[in-house]
Amino acid sequence: MLAGPPDSVLKREREFVHAFVRPCGLDVRATDVMVDAVETLARLAPGKATEHRGAIGVFGLTALRALERIPLGRRLLLNQREVEAKQRRADTEGREVSWL
Repeated sequence: MLAGPPDSVLKREREFVHAFVRPCGLDVRATDVMVDAVETLARLAPGKATEHRGAIGVFGLTALRALERIPLGRRLLLNQREVEAKQRRADTEGREVSWL
């Protein structure tokens, strides 16, 4: 490896670049490919959204919303970083956060 990578490694690297990084070819600019893809997506009509609510999901969301309404529940739902951010925001606004 000190003298340079073996031919098998170089071949695998070239195959990866051709297959994954530049599948449209090395001579095709990635920007052009991206622009074409975005413009194609922009021309597509949005599909009709289907709404499917499972009973477990509805129950879980209802439980989380109920927890959010009580101080202990809010404390349980937030991680330490979120608690600290809310405390800093309250401090800068000059208000007290009673549930922390």
